[in-house]
Amino acid sequence: MLIEDIETLLSASAPFTEGSDTFTVRTYLMPDGSSIDACIVLSEGEGGGKDIRAMGASLAAPIRERPILRVRVRSAKKSFTNARAAAETVHQLLSGYNGTLSGRLYYIEAVHPPRFLEHDRNDRIVFETNYLVQKQRG
Repeated sequence: MLIEDIETLLSASAPFTEGSDTFTVRTYLMPDGSSIDACIVLSEGEGGGKDIRAMGASLAAPIRERPILRVRVRSAKKSFTNARAAAETVHQLLSGYNGTLSGRLYYIEAVHPPRFLEHDRNDRIVFETNYLVQKQRG
């Protein structure tokens, strides 16, 4: 549900347009080839924190999960500026987010600011940011 909830949050703020690029929100895998160039891809990363447990009916049932959210932004026009600007826009929406999505409480904080990751094999620019998410179980 994490990825779908964040996709809904970002899509509500769409379209993301930087320069001549319009970025579409995708989930899990960066599209290969050239059919979709400018995109924002959401996936779960490695790590995160231990689930948060509290006194109550059962300590076996955590009250919050702490996954890592990985966001990658790729520019269509091989433009460092467009990719960086779109990554910053997403970062402003997500970093410090404290609210409800799909009836669950979320708190999102950036592990690091957007950073250049790579040129893909089609020479498109890719930025990445990771976020530590606290998500209410449910």
